[in-house]
Amino acid sequence: VVKWQQSTDNWITTTDILITTDTYTATNLSTTTKYRAVVANGLCAQTNSSVAIITVKANPNPNMSGDIAPCENSVGNIYRAAIGMSNINLAT
Repeated sequence: VVKWQQSTDNWITTTDILITTDTYTATNLSTTTKYRAVVANGLCAQTNSSVAIITVKANPNPNMSGDIAPCENSVGNIYRAAIGMSNINLAT
């Protein structure tokens, strides 16, 4: 691996990642991003690997309905998740 590359606009703009290991761990993504490795072997020309896509979806926007009221003297927000939603992280 010569380097890794990433793009958020279908390779119109490419950002080089100067890491030469066989694996790359992407972190802190806020938008869908494509990745590929640039590889070379001996005297052969550099070529791009297949593309890996990490899709980032927007956080759900839960809403409150029905007879829900905060506790007296409470601080923060109250959230009610829709049926079927799981693994939701909420912060106040």
